[in-house]
Amino acid sequence: LVLFFPLVLSYHLFRRELFAKISAGALSIMAFIGLLITGSRGGVLSFLFSMAIYLLILKKKTGMAFSRTVKVLCLLVLIVGASVAFTPSGVQQMVVERFARFSNTDDIDHSTGHRTFLWANGLRLFTERPIIGHGLGTVCPLMEKRFGVSALAHNEFINYMIEFGIIGLAIYLMIFWKVLQHVRKHLSEANDSWDKYLYISYIAGFSGWTFSMLGVQLGFPSLFFWLYTAVIYKYSQYAPIPTSDLNRNPANMPTYSSDYDPATRASVYEFK
Repeated sequence: LVLFFPLVLSYHLFRRELFAKISAGALSIMAFIGLLITGSRGGVLSFLFSMAIYLLILKKKTGMAFSRTVKVLCLLVLIVGASVAFTPSGVQQMVVERFARFSNTDDIDHSTGHRTFLWANGLRLFTERPIIGHGLGTVCPLMEKRFGVSALAHNEFINYMIEFGIIGLAIYLMIFWKVLQHVRKHLSEANDSWDKYLYISYIAGFSGWTFSMLGVQLGFPSLFFWLYTAVIYKYSQYAPIPTSDLNRNPANMPTYSSDYDPATRASVYEFK
């Protein structure tokens, strides 16, 4: 939900078609209701983080006026408010109780849902084999054998450190960095407004997703992240070459040659 919310919001804000605006607005409210129903504090915090990144990049890359930025912020508050209003009272109470745990400073482990216990023990397992790790699928068995708890570390980065060591984590982070670098490059080169909004939405969702990895066990939803990334990556490859690049290097301009083919009585065009 955090991953795709910026994209849905961009549809509501920047598409001119009335149906697209109404549909995206309704979907935004339903998405946030779904986020509340999960009761995930990490999900809500990741949502807030992704929206902060979204507004900052939107202001920087599109030159959006401050007044319009405030309007977008007010719209976000309205969406959140409408979502809370439509959420069942039982869910609202559950969310309030879960966030109230943060105020319990006497028992940090309880207030974080016992994550500090899992993180600390996960790091202990990592220090045992820090270079290459313990191997795929070893986190739960090791946690149960060593600490009596059959659970993952509730931190994707610690899980990778346990399973694949510092080498595996470095490769994993490198993949993330190269994807982000690729999208940022195309955002800087984009001439079309919607292309910019699309890349900004992806970066904001990407930021919220990686932030959530610090305290949420993602598992199967990771498939949606990589599918979304593949679509954006492929879309960027079809983006038109910026005019400035063509002026600097005319060799980038595609050229064609034609020859008459007597068999088909037509000109055959060859791309060079």
